[in-house]
Amino acid sequence: MALRSDISSIMGTHSNPPVPDEDREPLNQERIVDSALELLDETGLDAFSTRRLASRLGIRNASLYWHFRNKDEILDAMCRRLYQSLIPTPSQHEAEFDWSSWLADGARAINRAARATRDGARIMVRLHFDDELTRGRINKSINVLEQHGFSRIEAVYAIQTLRRFALGSALQERIVDEEIKSRSEPTHDELFEFGLDMIIESLRQRFRRGEGAA
Repeated sequence: MALRSDISSIMGTHSNPPVPDEDREPLNQERIVDSALELLDETGLDAFSTRRLASRLGIRNASLYWHFRNKDEILDAMCRRLYQSLIPTPSQHEAEFDWSSWLADGARAINRAARATRDGARIMVRLHFDDELTRGRINKSINVLEQHGFSRIEAVYAIQTLRRFALGSALQERIVDEEIKSRSEPTHDELFEFGLDMIIESLRQRFRRGEGAA
């Protein structure tokens, strides 16, 4: 091994010398997730791997596991990043607050985020509600709806229904987008808005019948 190293030094075969530690950006979870999302955009989820991620970061594969225990934890962190700040909690003092518009805007934000990143919908369906940060955000949204007349179970069902519709719509677009573009059919946005309006209107009708929020 020593002879091989000496020969390599003489012949100058080290075309990619290692980056000195002091010149490297510190490795942390945020930087790993940033690179992971960039890699996802390039390769798609099926070709995404920790080996490729480590190579992109210029580190050994094992170094990732100082920050994440396995690939699933990295994917879950990517999921949380895509959801981050999608649905801001309104002020309790907003007199003009309209719960139906708020829910619709939240569904649109989820759909846009899922479409903006390659295979974003497949990542975003990984949302775990037992995660403390996620649970806190969801509970804030539930509390908003409860303060406007929803029961807790109605609030949960409304949020989950819209989230699933938004992600399912994004996933469907990814699968059949090229086929639809070749025919004279409604666009993704037209279909999404039609379906979203049906869900929101059904919630309004439910509460007009006195079964929930006024």
